[in-house]
Amino acid sequence: MLILKAAIGGLLIAASSQSASAKEAAPDNELRSVDRAVVFAIQRDSQGVRIENRKDICVQFGHGLDIHEKAVILELKSKGLKVHHNNWCNHGPDGPRGMNIAVVAPIRETSPGTYEFLLEVSDLSIPEGEHFATLLRRGTYVVHCEGGSEPELVSYRQTCCP
Repeated sequence: MLILKAAIGGLLIAASSQSASAKEAAPDNELRSVDRAVVFAIQRDSQGVRIENRKDICVQFGHGLDIHEKAVILELKSKGLKVHHNNWCNHGPDGPRGMNIAVVAPIRETSPGTYEFLLEVSDLSIPEGEHFATLLRRGTYVVHCEGGSEPELVSYRQTCCP
C-alpha cells in the first residue's frame, strides 16, 4: 500500500509539473491587452483601405516587438480576415505579392492599458523596374485595451497617403 501511495504521489507531482510547464508556454498563444490592441488596429485599417475581403494580406511585425505573433494572426483569422505571416507574401513563386500590414516598432504604453503604435499598409505588387512596395496608408493608433474590456480607439492620426 505504501508503494502504491508513493507511485500515485510521484504521478501527481509529474502531472502538476507538466501542467505548470503548459501554463508557462500558454502566454505565447494567449492574447494580452497589447495583442488585442494590435488586432483591433489591424482589423480597422484593413477596413479603412477596403482590403478586408482579400486573400493575400500579410501581417509583418517590427523587430523587437513583444507581440504574440501567432496568437494575433489566429485572432485576425477568427475575425474573418484571410491573413498570413509576412513570409507568405515575400516568398511567392513570382516574388513579393499581396498586401502587407506592418506593425512598426516601437509600441509605447503611454498609460496603463493604452498603447501607441504605427501601422503601415502597402501593396507588394512590384511593377517591373521598381524596388519598393506602394505605401497606401500610414498612421499612428492610440488604443486603450485593459483586462477583459473591448479595445477602444483613443485616437488615430493618418500620416501618409489619402
